[in-house]
Amino acid sequence: MGFETPTPPEVQNGSNAIEQPKPDTEPNGVVQNTREKIATFFAFNQLKLREYFGKIDESQLQSLLELEFEQSKKDTPPISDVFDPEAELQNLKTLPREQKREALTEFKGKLARQREAWATCRTFLRRKIEVNHDVERQDLMDWIDKFSSEYGFTVSQRQTAEEIIDDYCANRQRVKDFRQEYQDNTELLTELTGISIEKTKKLDVSVGLMAIDIRCDGYTAGRLYERSNDPVIFEGSAFASYSNHQPPIKYNVFRVDTERKSSKPHEDQHQENKIFRKQFDQSQDESWSLWNQYQNEQDTETKRTLLESYLKANRDKALVRVKDELIAMKKPKNAGYPYDIWFKQDNSSYDYLSDIRDKEDSELYRECSQRLLVEEYRRIVESAVAAFDQLKKKGGYSIDQTIALLTDKPLTQWPKTARRLLEERQ
Repeated sequence: MGFETPTPPEVQNGSNAIEQPKPDTEPNGVVQNTREKIATFFAFNQLKLREYFGKIDESQLQSLLELEFEQSKKDTPPISDVFDPEAELQNLKTLPREQKREALTEFKGKLARQREAWATCRTFLRRKIEVNHDVERQDLMDWIDKFSSEYGFTVSQRQTAEEIIDDYCANRQRVKDFRQEYQDNTELLTELTGISIEKTKKLDVSVGLMAIDIRCDGYTAGRLYERSNDPVIFEGSAFASYSNHQPPIKYNVFRVDTERKSSKPHEDQHQENKIFRKQFDQSQDESWSLWNQYQNEQDTETKRTLLESYLKANRDKALVRVKDELIAMKKPKNAGYPYDIWFKQDNSSYDYLSDIRDKEDSELYRECSQRLLVEEYRRIVESAVAAFDQLKKKGGYSIDQTIALLTDKPLTQWPKTARRLLEERQ
């Protein structure tokens, strides 16, 4: 491609900066520790940029994940023992009232830490797969074991993680076998969708992460869309669907417009990854369980805790969508978009919490909804936008570099991540 990962001047000259002698008044241990922190900081930034631009290999990604894992343990303190939320809730019901408030506070803290660790673990698994589509199953299980030992995953949670991995591996093998059987592109499309395509049509068919990837012109994409099962559109230029086979073969269709001069391979890869992430995470919605527990709970304080957890789980899903849109808006070509579109409560396509904000007409629900889904939601988004701008301005990073450093973090962690990066850069 002739593309070189951009390197900030501070990174280019990093080795010289690290080797500058320190004043004699500083102990040698302090000097060495400072040098190691600077070297780690530059290495981390370089690896994040390489990953963002698709220039990272497996060993480099492993080094990056190890660095991030150590940092995550500082940001999110580990849980010493196995933490089973449902079992802990049952135990709470047996406690006397004077002990329940403190126990509930501890429960909420552990629940939040474990949920955050579980989300980070899934992100690590996805990133391993995105770098090597045929990564060894054990390599993925090793990361599950690491997170389990630090954050008290239950047997059920580990089984869920294994099922995600096994489902990916099965889908991956299925599409590889399907492609091997149908090596002619037009025959493959006919078998996959039931549509006959002219042999003269220009088609690019490949095996993606866990689906057949089809790149074609707008007319052909339209025909495929009309015959697809429950197509899910992504940004108007791609959609995901599945065949009528049992089990079905997943496929993604990317519309290729020859007039689009700005199209770059790494942008296409981001689009493919976005579809993959949605498929990868689709079974991870825990909110329905929390809602059922909330409705059946009689104890007032426990009921409030369950409702808050339910609303936060739904808010987290909305914030993922906000992050996707925010990153797109931060691109230079999209500069000038208003950042208050997520707060208007107008049932528009950007009002991601419209179906949950007024779900129940009760005083408790209204109070929690206003605090968590309106006030805190706005603060989180506004703080994330400010953190992005501050990291770019004070850190001297380009927009792409800033996105690379933040893209794998949830919006709630952007301020803390930006602050730490700026402190280490000084």
